[in-house]
Amino acid sequence: MENDKKLRKEGVPAADRPKKPERNLDFPSVSSLAILLIKEFMDLSLGITVKAVLADALYGNKRFLKQASRIYGIPQVISQLKRTQKVLSAGHWVSLEKYFARQSGVRQSIKIIECY
Repeated sequence: MENDKKLRKEGVPAADRPKKPERNLDFPSVSSLAILLIKEFMDLSLGITVKAVLADALYGNKRFLKQASRIYGIPQVISQLKRTQKVLSAGHWVSLEKYFARQSGVRQSIKIIECY
């Protein structure tokens, strides 16, 4: 992977770079593990209503986002935020730029409690 980046930077054509190795199915991907954890949480968290799923860019592929959305039956799973990204707000699709421009925000304090 690192070597591929180096070769790409040097301008080596894709056909001349080493091919990506086949995935070993004995070792699930990070996004597959995340989906399993989401399913397990859903099964064990009776009475908790999930309204959104937030994921960082590591999980932000289309397949993961659709699966996470289906598990909870929610319309939105948020990964990386881009100002041009559309979100469902009050029944209408709007860009994040417009959405946050019209939101004044709420100032809140949080208390962090360390548990060991």
